[in-house]
Amino acid sequence: MPCYQPKQFREKRSGMPTTLLICDATAAEVRNENDGTVELNDAELEEMETILAQFSSVGGRYPYHVPKNT
Repeated sequence: MPCYQPKQFREKRSGMPTTLLICDATAAEVRNENDGTVELNDAELEEMETILAQFSSVGGRYPYHVPKNT
């Protein structure tokens, strides 16, 4: 899929804001409390990238009983 290749992704992303999702809320009121906007500078974003690069993904995206490729 050419539109999802790194080069095209970077070109289309320029000028777009960076969005970080923190998905750890099971109740709407908690999600609303955690919802908001913050401004991060380039150094802060780089620090986050460095920390995240130290982790690897483990396990599947969905539990075994959820149908895939439907």
